[in-house]
Amino acid sequence: MKTSALRIGKCIVFVLLMNLLMVMLLPHAAMAQGDNDALDREQRMIEATLRMRRGFECFESAIDISDLEIKPAELGRLFSNALKDTPYLFYVSNNLSYTYRTGGYVVAVKPKYTMERENAERAVAYCKEEAQRIADLVSVCDGELEKLIRVHDILCRDYSYDLSLSNTDIYSFLKEKSGTCQGYTWAYMAILREVGIECRYVASDTISHIWLAVKIDGEWYYSDVTWDDPPERDGQDEISRKHLLFSDEKADGDGYIDRYSSFDVKCNSKIYDESDLLSYIPFCALSGDIDHDGKTTLYDLLLLRLFLEAGNTLNRDICLVCADADGNHLINGEDAEFIRRVLLDK
Repeated sequence: MKTSALRIGKCIVFVLLMNLLMVMLLPHAAMAQGDNDALDREQRMIEATLRMRRGFECFESAIDISDLEIKPAELGRLFSNALKDTPYLFYVSNNLSYTYRTGGYVVAVKPKYTMERENAERAVAYCKEEAQRIADLVSVCDGELEKLIRVHDILCRDYSYDLSLSNTDIYSFLKEKSGTCQGYTWAYMAILREVGIECRYVASDTISHIWLAVKIDGEWYYSDVTWDDPPERDGQDEISRKHLLFSDEKADGDGYIDRYSSFDVKCNSKIYDESDLLSYIPFCALSGDIDHDGKTTLYDLLLLRLFLEAGNTLNRDICLVCADADGNHLINGEDAEFIRRVLLDK
């Protein structure tokens, strides 16, 4: 009898301990499940964005996302991310159309295209060629910072703000050499990615503006070409670099409110907020100062002619960005003639 009672007592204790253990583990299991659900949801959102982007590039009439459980209220931001975080989808209309199950999830996105496929592909090819042309000029620069500054200055020097607000994409921007913040930003994005600099779009509907977050030496910063090239700036005036590399703190103070992006970017570093980036590479170096000594002289003209005679063989004495004196992103005899006229005007 004692043995049976002892066994029953041990069983009761064991059951109580197991119940206690389950009570202790349940919250952790629920938290783990919640984390997994959140991760799975984030992965589905990313997949929906990528699937839309691939569909746009292939001119699909209906892009199936029925298996991803995307709610209609979530679709607008994903659609925006799909369009804004790549520079070459300018032929996709911003008018969002989709089908969905009543009270449920989106079945398919139904894009509208503003260009015929053949024309769009030709326009995209033109944009990529122009972006590569500028990237080639800065590819031999030393380090990410110098490349970033060079591209920024080229866009400020060779392009202007479109006060008619009609050139709102990279294609019209590069074609007409004029555009709005979208043109500046997507051209900047395309060229920076060509030279290996990571960047993402940042936008604010409140101030109707778009700009970039760029990653330099492992840190993220905001960079806004548009606000450094205001409409009233004379083309010969010194370029501003006030909005070239700045932090979240400076963005708050400068009016960049209600910011959003395709990812949770944090621009914590403030090392360039008060830096004199104009002294890093003088703007005057962009106008024929091929040996980069701060002035344009006959020696620059001689260097350029020797460079052209050698068949554009790379020479470290030649600054390719500066050699493009006339700003057409090509280095040829027209640049030598441009420098000659500059020297004669002096």
